[in-house]
Amino acid sequence: MRANRALLVIATVITPFLAITVSALMYPGFSLCRNAFSDLGHAIRSPSAPIFNLGLTITSFLLVIQATAYLWGRDRVLSATLLLASFFLQLIAVYDEVYDIRFDHLHYVVSAMFFVVITVFLILYAVRRRRMWAIVAATISVVAWATHFVMGIPPGAAVPELVSALLFLPAYVELMIND
Repeated sequence: MRANRALLVIATVITPFLAITVSALMYPGFSLCRNAFSDLGHAIRSPSAPIFNLGLTITSFLLVIQATAYLWGRDRVLSATLLLASFFLQLIAVYDEVYDIRFDHLHYVVSAMFFVVITVFLILYAVRRRRMWAIVAATISVVAWATHFVMGIPPGAAVPELVSALLFLPAYVELMIND
């Protein structure tokens, strides 16, 4: 059982970053500093949208499996938070940036909610598991987003997205691997 859990965790970590990397390589002119990762999933402009959005969908599915099969019985608060994060991750893929044209920033809202929820996850993780480094990770994530929104540094959201995702991973991995 533990080996299966480890394989799911590895797949969950590798899948989105593999999809992002392949999609970015296929998207001429994509810039980590000028774009958001969601630009890779734009159904009209991105030649790699199916790969990017499938990567998010698979990752969301893997998170749901782990939150319900491995975590629900141990910590329902963190499990529910992880389920909520996976829901918003799925919505990022479903409502790509094309929807912003007709539905007043729908993609932006679900993306923002995803990053808010993984930051809340870090805070809850810190409190519930007594891992104060997770508070530092949440703070760095908030600073990365504040720097982007307030100062326009960097101009694209991919860097704060990457920072947030990378800071979330240690808590997620530790939680899923440890009994």
